[in-house]
Amino acid sequence: MHARVSTVIAPAERAKETRTRLTEEFAPKAKEIPGLSKAYFLQDASTGKVVVVTLFESEAALRGSEEAAKGVREAAVGALGATIESVDEFEVIAQI
Repeated sequence: MHARVSTVIAPAERAKETRTRLTEEFAPKAKEIPGLSKAYFLQDASTGKVVVVTLFESEAALRGSEEAAKGVREAAVGALGATIESVDEFEVIAQI
């Protein structure tokens, strides 16, 4: 299993809007990313920090999703007035 972890900073004063748009607009778009197994959207409303963890069954699925994931991420960042802090990829080595 492989993961992509995207961290963005949205305006803290728009935390409620960020939550609503992520859950109602961008999470459904993320479901359409080829090879996506699961996704978790995390938010610290006090700072505006949002972390999105997406999981893929294989490295090939992770690689195959890059363009679609980039499109969803950039659309969300633009709509929310956010900035991308980091996008990292990992191999999942344990699950409990």
